[in-house]
Amino acid sequence: MAGFEAPQYGNAPVSEVFIGVGYMRPRILVDAVLKKALLSENYPNLEIAPPLNVELLDGYSLLQVMVPDGGQFLVRRWNVDRKWLVQIQANALYVNWSRPDEEPPSGYVGFDAVRGRFFGALSALEGSCGSELQDGVSFMELSYTDRFPWQPEIANLGHLDRIMNIGLPPKFSDEGYNNCFAHFPFHDAEIGGFGTISVNTATGGKGEQLLAVETKLHGRPEDGMAEWLERAREKQHRIFKGLFKTEMREKWL
Repeated sequence: MAGFEAPQYGNAPVSEVFIGVGYMRPRILVDAVLKKALLSENYPNLEIAPPLNVELLDGYSLLQVMVPDGGQFLVRRWNVDRKWLVQIQANALYVNWSRPDEEPPSGYVGFDAVRGRFFGALSALEGSCGSELQDGVSFMELSYTDRFPWQPEIANLGHLDRIMNIGLPPKFSDEGYNNCFAHFPFHDAEIGGFGTISVNTATGGKGEQLLAVETKLHGRPEDGMAEWLERAREKQHRIFKGLFKTEMREKWL
């Protein structure tokens, strides 16, 4: 399929992007990954953690599902500045890029860099496992999170609809709202699965009040991993454009 050309929001406050792939049975030899110190050259810092659960949308219920074939532990490898993270378990691989809140949005490396790191890690695992990991895929995930200070834009969160296309309850106090926690799941045939949009408040390292907006897309790549990612990326951009008011997006060009 033709490549999607993303709008150039060079100052969009992207703070995290991750790409993931999961399988219904064990496909990755995690013991071999550890013994061979696989990926340690680019990701030297090692952590061991419990396996990740899988989030599934079943009708009107969003469920956290523990997959038995995930193995006994999760291997987490960070690069030196801890902006890149590779997470590996027996039935899944995730590659994350993140930006600390104190760094400017212009530090975003771009989707192509995240996609390149993901397929690079996948290729390294294929070499170690001796199997084709682009076959038999159960699901893929693409997630974007934008984090930015909201107080320079609006007096309180009761005015959130001035910068985002989101409905709010009436204001019941003179002070207005100062926190927001919203989660919107939706089925989506275009990506063969579902998506979630989360709008939450957070506090930065220097006490600044932030708005964190995450779009996560989860689906089965029937026509191939690269094709699914391109389709999901296009959808994510449509969601980004629809969530934020034009005046807000123009500030991020």
